[in-house]
Amino acid sequence: MPGSPGDGRGRDRCPPQAQRDRGLHRPAPRELRDRARQAEPHGRGRSEPARARTQAGRGGRCRTRRGSQQGLLRPGPWVNSLILNVAELLRKPGTERAFQLESTIEALGISEDRLPPGAVEVNIRLDVLSDGVVVAGTVHATWKGECRRCLSPVGGPFEVPVQEIYQAKVTNPEAFPLEHDQLDLRPMVREALLLDTPVAPICREDCAGFCPVCGADRNSTPCTCVAEVRDERWSALDALRDESR
Repeated sequence: MPGSPGDGRGRDRCPPQAQRDRGLHRPAPRELRDRARQAEPHGRGRSEPARARTQAGRGGRCRTRRGSQQGLLRPGPWVNSLILNVAELLRKPGTERAFQLESTIEALGISEDRLPPGAVEVNIRLDVLSDGVVVAGTVHATWKGECRRCLSPVGGPFEVPVQEIYQAKVTNPEAFPLEHDQLDLRPMVREALLLDTPVAPICREDCAGFCPVCGADRNSTPCTCVAEVRDERWSALDALRDESR
C-alpha cells in the first residue's frame, strides 16, 4: 500500500536523474567537444608531425629517400682522377676506351725541384686484353731547371710518352697491379715524369757557356782568354765531352 505523506516511505523521492547526479551539474552532451572543423586544403592547419606521418603513409617515405640529401656519398676534392674503375671494361676483352685526365704534381706526391707545383694532363687509351689492360698515351707537365753551360733558367711544358700493362694476376715482371677492378695510374705517371724530366739541359744548342779561365759568360761578353793547351792523348775524351754538351 503506498505510504501516506506522513509515514516517511516514498516521501519526496527524487527523480532518477537527480538521484544519479547527486546534485552535481553535468554539461550537456557534446558541450565539451569542439565543433567539427572543415579540413583545410593541402594539409594546412595540421601540426608538422601529423603532416609528416600522413605523407609517410602515402608513400612519402620513398620520396624522402630519393629526394633527401642525407645518406648520399658525394666525391670531394680528395678523390683522384687518376684512379679508374674498369670493372665494366674487363668484361669485354677487345674493348678500347680513351680518357683525358687531370691531376697535379702535389697530388702525385712529387717533391722535385725540376717539377714545380702545377697541373698534369694525361691523355691515354685503354686496350682491354684477356689477361690485362694496356695503357698507352702521353703525359703533359711543366719543368724548370738551369742551363748546364751558362746556368741561365730554362724550362717549359714537356710531353712524356707512356705505354704500360696492368694485370690482375701479374705474370709480366714489368706490369703494374690491377687491384679491385681499378687502374691506379699515379705510379705510372709519377715514374714517367721523374725519368723523362731533363737532368742536364742547355738553353740553346750554340750556348758558349762560361769561360774556363776568367769565368765570363761568353754568350754576352767577348772573351780573349787563350784556351788551355791540352795533351793530344786526351783528344778522344774531349770530343766525347763536346758531344755531351
